[in-house]
Amino acid sequence: MDTEISKSSSENQLMLSSVVLSIFKHYVLISTIIAMVFSVTCMYFGVAYLREFDINFFLFVGLSDIYQIPLSKGVILQLLFLIISLISTLILIISFIVYFIRSNKYIGVKPYKKNLVAVLIWIGLLVFTIGGFTRAFSIPGVNADELKNGFSSRYNINMKNKNYQCVSIIGSSSNYVFAWDYVKNNSIIVTKSFIKDFNQVVPSNPPLSLKTIYKISLVKAQNEWSKLLNNTCSQNVRWPGRKINGKNNK
Repeated sequence: MDTEISKSSSENQLMLSSVVLSIFKHYVLISTIIAMVFSVTCMYFGVAYLREFDINFFLFVGLSDIYQIPLSKGVILQLLFLIISLISTLILIISFIVYFIRSNKYIGVKPYKKNLVAVLIWIGLLVFTIGGFTRAFSIPGVNADELKNGFSSRYNINMKNKNYQCVSIIGSSSNYVFAWDYVKNNSIIVTKSFIKDFNQVVPSNPPLSLKTIYKISLVKAQNEWSKLLNNTCSQNVRWPGRKINGKNNK
């Protein structure tokens, strides 16, 4: 029995060592894949995010600006970390499968009993990968909904022939600025060369979540921001999780 356990432990260590060595051996290829997938993901974010505001990405944003939209929304590091995690997970899954195929570990009367740990690792990595991809696809919609619900800083944009007051910035490209007008409830596309003045009148809002040990101070910060928003722009927001007339606001 002890011999079997020792043998299984040695085999698992050999498997992990083989996987790690394989990753280091092909680090250039892996880095290239990460860079390519990251670029495609940033473009996807830009396309999906602007589509939430009925803006055609390909009409107003060039390929050289694919990082600018996620960078302006502060999600580029989140996307990068997510992509690295997902690709690393997929590489581990493929490496494990290749290792077991080569060593014929999947053949035998008791494959799952001998490799229960490996099977559990596969399942865990697969669940993580599916969850990660689901999270990646939801980021544009979540960010767009927050902005449309009023949770964003406000700006005054003064142009040569027209002014926009208390709008939120959706994003920008090399030649255009995309903004959201809360009065008309639609998007605005402004050519940068026409902008005379660009001022922030209300800063970014405090965090939305109340799941924090600093709940009292967070509620106070939210109330102060709401008051500033109302006094400056005559606009109001409904904070998630806050009670309205004795009922939770969802």
